[in-house]
Amino acid sequence: MARMWSLLCAALLFLQGTGFAPFDVSALSVAPPMLVRDLDRKALRGEPSKLAWSPDGSMLYLQSRDGIGAAARFRHFQLRLGQDGLAPLDIEPDWAADYWHHKVTEAAPGMPWLSIDVRVDRTRTRVAPFAGGFAGAGSATGSEAAASFSLAYVTLSYLGVEIGQWVTDEPKSGVTFGWGPAGSGALAFADRQGRLTLMDKERRVRPIARTDRVLLPAWSPDGNYVAYLEQQGRSKFRLTSIALLRVDTPLQ
Repeated sequence: MARMWSLLCAALLFLQGTGFAPFDVSALSVAPPMLVRDLDRKALRGEPSKLAWSPDGSMLYLQSRDGIGAAARFRHFQLRLGQDGLAPLDIEPDWAADYWHHKVTEAAPGMPWLSIDVRVDRTRTRVAPFAGGFAGAGSATGSEAAASFSLAYVTLSYLGVEIGQWVTDEPKSGVTFGWGPAGSGALAFADRQGRLTLMDKERRVRPIARTDRVLLPAWSPDGNYVAYLEQQGRSKFRLTSIALLRVDTPLQ
């Protein structure tokens, strides 16, 4: 009898997800965005490329990237909330790597039957070299043969709602979206207008006012906050968060 009960509990957890009850983003109370810290490219020595929460929610990890492909250099920083300093780190902490893995996985944490759809459309573009300069009305001169290269148009969607799109030869996971806690079925993403937007497994969508040019949305492990970056011009960023009040509570 005890074994049968254990199997029943395991089956229920599989059906309902683990950790949290599913979120209803339409029922969330959302506080106005709050500035955590202003950042700039000079201090980060590159572009922000990862944002992660510590398991207890007391720290944020920020990674910057300088360059592309195999030549890229990565730098690591840690920010303890409530303190001013952005502390450099030698390596990415294990907890940050674990958070990032769950943030950008294709399947919803705790609900593997929900997943992100990825569509890649490739096109070849033919370009003529301009080694000899321009001649006449924009025609190219020089003896070099015209070259062509491939572009990949990557589109991500969740339950039919677009959550990311870019043109690149090197897709960067997690820039436009981040999963909510395991079992929530929720997602934070940047919509086409650059606004922070929340979505749940029932396809309810909740744009957040006063957000713009959002990057790297990251939902806290307890489900109570979403941190993200807003790009300010070419070299400045604002690390910002919103607080959420839910009617559900974590499952114990």
